[in-house]
This record gives sequence, C-alpha cells and structure tokens, in this order.
Amino acid sequence: MNKSIILISVEAISIFFSSNITFACGCYVLKISQSGSTFGT
Repeated sequence: MNKSIILISVEAISIFFSSNITFACGCYVLKISQSGSTFGT
C-alpha cells in the first residue's frame, strides 16, 4: 500500500516538474526573442 502511494506521488512530482521546466524554457525563449535587439538579431 505505502509503496504504491510513494510511486504515485513521485510520478506526480516528476510530471509537475517537467511541465514547469517546459514552461520556464518557453518563457525564457520568449524573453530572448522579445529582447532580440540587444543581441543584434
């Protein structure tokens, strides 16, 4: 019983973190593309 609960929580946390990382990368790319004039593009 406890092992399955731990497994589910670990899976949920990993999904949560992966989606957050994807979102953060998207925001970072958006920030770079918006301030592209500083990079001379």
